[in-house]
Amino acid sequence: WLNIHPMLLMLAYTGFAKRVNGEVVCDKRWLFGSLHAGPGELFVPVVKFSHREMPARLDVEIVTGETTEEYTRLNIDLPRPTPFCCRICPLGTVDRLARIMQMDEDVQVGWEEFDKQFVIKTNDPAMARMAVTRKVQQELLTLKLWRRPKYSHQTSKYPELTILDNTLRVRIVLLSQVENLMQFYEACGRI
Repeated sequence: WLNIHPMLLMLAYTGFAKRVNGEVVCDKRWLFGSLHAGPGELFVPVVKFSHREMPARLDVEIVTGETTEEYTRLNIDLPRPTPFCCRICPLGTVDRLARIMQMDEDVQVGWEEFDKQFVIKTNDPAMARMAVTRKVQQELLTLKLWRRPKYSHQTSKYPELTILDNTLRVRIVLLSQVENLMQFYEACGRI
């Protein structure tokens, strides 16, 4: 199921948990098969910890379809739900989730380098322009470099940032080394 051995992931996530004073649990995921593999169960590591006194989780997201895509995902629970919804994803990505969440307005932030590479979908364009500061844009552009083989065997994945209800979620290529997980977490902390 995974292109990285599950034990290597467990070692990396355990090392990350120690660095952030978190705990590792195993989450059983039921996977529906792709064209190349049948359905089955998989245990993936989940690190539960606190980020600035907010509950956070670092885990693995597996998306199956014609192919299987694997991501490292950081979820941070915000103090209270917000009606503001926002998703930042690479330009050209089919964004079905945005349509479901009624985020059908594209926002440009005015920095050509960012606007030509990412699309911002939101239900509140003014709030999105305030929230997606130049610092956020720079961090997402930096995280985009992580799609290179130096960090992951997957070369086509780009970072995505989503704010929905009371969760901030950042998703990137599947990372399997403690140092890369720490760098990813630190970059997310700057967002």
